[in-house]
Amino acid sequence: MNPEAEARITELEIRIAHLEDALDQVTRSLLEQERGQQEMTLQIEMLREQLRSQATAASSAIPEDERPPHY
Repeated sequence: MNPEAEARITELEIRIAHLEDALDQVTRSLLEQERGQQEMTLQIEMLREQLRSQATAASSAIPEDERPPHY
């Protein structure tokens, strides 16, 4: 094989190695973001449940026909 073709192949191999590394970094970043999103989704669901239970407790604590304390 001539030296020019060998140099081009070497350059392409180097580029492929850099692309593979960049792809690995993007994949790791994407997985990390996905884990974070799952965690936030769970936290949001927990907060929703807390709000539901607080709303239920608040609505049952004050009957609508009861006079406010300042009367």
